[in-house]
Amino acid sequence: MMEYIMHSLDILIFLSIPQTYIFAWFAFLFWGIRTEHLFVRLLWFTVISSIYLDMTFLALPTHFHIINSLISFFFFLRLFFKELNLRVRLLIQICFYTAVILHDTLAYIIISQLIDVDLILRGPTIYKILFMWPAFAAVAMLCLLFQRKRYYPAKKIRQFLTDAKDTAILHFITLIFIQTLTLSLFMITNYYTGYKIAALVLFYICLVMIVVVTLMSVRLFVKTREEAIRMTQNVYVGDLMQMLTSIRGQRHDFMNHIQIISSMLSMKKYDQLKHYIEEVSAHIHATEDPNSRLPSSAIAALVQAKAMIAADKRINFNYELPECPKSLQSLKIIDLVRVAGNLIDNAFDEAGLLPERERHVRFSIAVNDGMMTIKVGNRGRALSEEEKRIMFTPGYTTKERAHSGLGLPIVLEIVKKYNGNITILSDEEYDVVFELVLPVNNKLETETA
Repeated sequence: MMEYIMHSLDILIFLSIPQTYIFAWFAFLFWGIRTEHLFVRLLWFTVISSIYLDMTFLALPTHFHIINSLISFFFFLRLFFKELNLRVRLLIQICFYTAVILHDTLAYIIISQLIDVDLILRGPTIYKILFMWPAFAAVAMLCLLFQRKRYYPAKKIRQFLTDAKDTAILHFITLIFIQTLTLSLFMITNYYTGYKIAALVLFYICLVMIVVVTLMSVRLFVKTREEAIRMTQNVYVGDLMQMLTSIRGQRHDFMNHIQIISSMLSMKKYDQLKHYIEEVSAHIHATEDPNSRLPSSAIAALVQAKAMIAADKRINFNYELPECPKSLQSLKIIDLVRVAGNLIDNAFDEAGLLPERERHVRFSIAVNDGMMTIKVGNRGRALSEEEKRIMFTPGYTTKERAHSGLGLPIVLEIVKKYNGNITILSDEEYDVVFELVLPVNNKLETETA
């Protein structure tokens, strides 16, 4: 009896507790949850959950032990970290078990080539230290690096998943985790044990999971495209309403101008009247560009709406739109509107953070040699190389939480759709310049409007 107790303590202290703590620590940091203030609770969670699982390990068959492990982990996570919502706890659990499964599978394959794997569990303590602790130490060093550099690989993804109203993506990630778990069990059962019937059952489960994940991937793809279209429609309906509001405001201002002009005429203040009319005329011409040739009515409406929004936000919005093909057979106007609208909105958001006199945004379209070049530049802070690398990731945003972080990913998707190219530059006038190059058909007739 004493020998059994000592053997159980040996596994608990040198395997279960270190592995649970280190990989739970990694799961927290991976999703961007800082652990400096959670050390004590994380330790208690590790010790109690490890003791419970080790006590029930011998009493349950292997497959029931896996189910018991999943349920108990979720229960203890809820018990010790009540401030974490359901989605975050699920993400932590998925990350934890994925990391543990990958570690244990690789360790099993490597160690089985060197010694009898049973020696790790039943042999002297030194075997546990020599063959398991190096991997534990490597993960612990990675966690320390994350914590010191405050680098959290999936923090933006967690914010996107937790803020999203739809749970389809979270369900998809859960299915991927279950598929990974099933596949790992199949490999171990089929290649390293003699349970051929169990391996066959797991094989069919893997096939079913592959079909389910594939179907759900297609469904998410379709749903994402529909959501992108819906968001685009909502944005431009909002722009249209903004334009109508601005027109009503201009009408109100016009009536005020007429009243003032009438009053000055009645009082025969001709010099003041001339000066006032010149000011009004200069203000009107400041928001117009009579030399511009807009490529289509849709782009014309978009630019005019954005110009009014820029005026309301006190942003100096310059645009250059020379004569372009009337219809673009290789480039849908709706896609062009989505690209231009998202880039202009992004530039407005960045410029709006600056003092009023520094708010400058420029938008231009040019067609040469069958290629359309779209440029959107804005004043603001320069982007780091890391930001340039991850800013097209869905859900990534540096703005308020109300932003979905889908604008730039939509732009990138459209650019890839047309085999185009997107580059982030900077010049002497603008700190950030998005340059897109898309192929068009030069043989089409040009607009005469």
